[in-house]
Amino acid sequence: MIPNNFKEWACSLSGCDGGNIDADTWLCGIEWGGGSKGDYYTETLPKEIENGACTPKQNIYDWKDSITYPFGRSFAKLYSAIDGENVENYSKFVSKKWDGSEIFKLNLYPIAFDSTDSALWHTHRLKKLLDLMRNIYFKLGALSIDPLISPSLEKKNSLN
Repeated sequence: MIPNNFKEWACSLSGCDGGNIDADTWLCGIEWGGGSKGDYYTETLPKEIENGACTPKQNIYDWKDSITYPFGRSFAKLYSAIDGENVENYSKFVSKKWDGSEIFKLNLYPIAFDSTDSALWHTHRLKKLLDLMRNIYFKLGALSIDPLISPSLEKKNSLN
């Protein structure tokens, strides 16, 4: 059985980069980055899971930090096109046009890793922390973005 606080946390906005939750444009990434910053796995993550549902603390998206990473640059170019601008000039828009209130950025999976290497589950002792198998975590990630598949997963799980 999955603890309620874990379900609440996994199906909330945990793992979000933040921004304006009321913005017209939301982007959901499937990337894994950012997890190894500071005491994320040993202090922050266990507290977030224990508290249940998580909301991003940041209400302005940090464009300047974002474009220091490959995905952030790609995102800025994509948003340039959405905004009707020339994608080659994305860095100009980051510094002069956009203030971070125009978008909200979230991630498909609520735990940030630095890569897709499954060894990270062991390195950071997440199996013990979550008391769950990794495949359950990924199924919950899918449920949090597509509730229509929930009945099919529940049916499949009940057969096992």
